[in-house]
Amino acid sequence: MFEVRAQCAIVTAVVRDRLIAPERYAIEAWYALDQRKPEAIDYLCQWCAPLWTIDSLQARKLITWRVNLQPGSKGARMCTLRQIEAESGVPKSTIYSQQQKIADTVIALRDRAHSKLEAIFIAEGLVAE
Repeated sequence: MFEVRAQCAIVTAVVRDRLIAPERYAIEAWYALDQRKPEAIDYLCQWCAPLWTIDSLQARKLITWRVNLQPGSKGARMCTLRQIEAESGVPKSTIYSQQQKIADTVIALRDRAHSKLEAIFIAEGLVAE
């Protein structure tokens, strides 16, 4: 059990210390289950500012949350495009197009972070090649 905790600490430290902020927050927004998730969502929502075509901060945050929920999860079932439309008043078609832009950007960040992390973990012997 100690070994697992030690490896978790190493992984967390590498994410925190070796990735640039957007990549770090993309990883934390996807995987974190603690206070780091809402912090990461807020960061990504602001970082994606040039991509937004809607003014509603509430809709922006909900879309960013939606993009960072595991498919089929309880959270994903509770944060649908229809619910975002109902809460924000933004048309569903606009929400959908915004979600696609934000998702593409965040997924690209997360993929880049995964590649960097894999190289670091292989180099440090944490995982096999």
